[in-house]
Amino acid sequence: MKKDQLSLTDKDYIQLAAEYKSKDKEVKKSCKEDKAHWIEGKLQEAKTAATKGDSKPLYKITEELSGKPSG
Repeated sequence: MKKDQLSLTDKDYIQLAAEYKSKDKEVKKSCKEDKAHWIEGKLQEAKTAATKGDSKPLYKITEELSGKPSG
């Protein structure tokens, strides 16, 4: 949809754009925090596997963190 089809005033459009930008920023920040938390958990799992000398889960976690496909 184009701006003209929404029948919004310029003021309304600017306000909605500002709200969108704010929410977009919140979502991106939340995703970044969630990813950091996930990575920290994986690192803890890897540390535990390394301590136990269990190489299979350690290798799998390393693959997962590096982003390389397994197989």
